[in-house]
Amino acid sequence: MSYKHTAHLPRAYFSRGKLSFVAKAGLDKVPLFGLGLSLNNSVMVNRGSSNSRAEAKQMIEDRMKATDCFSPLTIFPEGTTTNNRYLIPFKTSAFEAGLPIQPCYIRYNNKHFKPYWTTLSAVDHIKRSLAHFGSCIDIHPMPVYYPTPEEKADPALYAANVRAVMSKASGMTQIDLLTRWKFAYQKALKGDMTLEALKEFVEKKEE
Repeated sequence: MSYKHTAHLPRAYFSRGKLSFVAKAGLDKVPLFGLGLSLNNSVMVNRGSSNSRAEAKQMIEDRMKATDCFSPLTIFPEGTTTNNRYLIPFKTSAFEAGLPIQPCYIRYNNKHFKPYWTTLSAVDHIKRSLAHFGSCIDIHPMPVYYPTPEEKADPALYAANVRAVMSKASGMTQIDLLTRWKFAYQKALKGDMTLEALKEFVEKKEE
C-alpha cells in the first residue's frame, strides 16, 4: 500500500488495521508506539547510514516479496508529512521492486486542529490530538495499480504515474518541491536560518 502522508500520527491511527510500515530507525524504541511497529513486522530504516537508500530498497523489496508475513506493508512515498493540499515528488524506493501496489489517500475532518499542520513538532501533534475526544479521518483506498513493463524498468516513471493517479483521485495538486526545502523552512521558522539563507538554499538548482 502507498499512502499520502499528511500527519505525524497516521501509524497510530492505522495500527488497529494490522498494517506494517516503513519507519525511521529509533521509532521502534518509543514506548508503546515502538511495540506496535515491532508486532506489525514494520521495516525500520536507518536514515543516518550512508548506504541507507540501498538498505531501504533491499529491505522494502524483501518485505514486499515475503510470504510469511500477514501485515500489508504501508509506505508513505513522499518521505515526509505535507499539508493535505499538495503532492510532492515520490521517492522511488516503494516502486523499485516493480510489484503492484494499492494507492490510498487520507482526509482529516478535525475542526479545531488539523493533523497536517506539519510545522509543529511530533510532541505538539500528540498533545493537540489528545486534546480532542476523537480524530475523524477518511481513508480512500484506490484500485490496485499494476505497473507496465516500462514502469517496472523505470521506478521514477512508475512513481510519477502513481502520483498522477493519486492527484487526480484526491484533487491534490502536484508540486515539485523537495523534502529538504521543507526542513530548511522549518529551520527558518525556529530562527536557525535567516530568510536570505533560506531563499538562497531554495534557489539552488542542484539536488
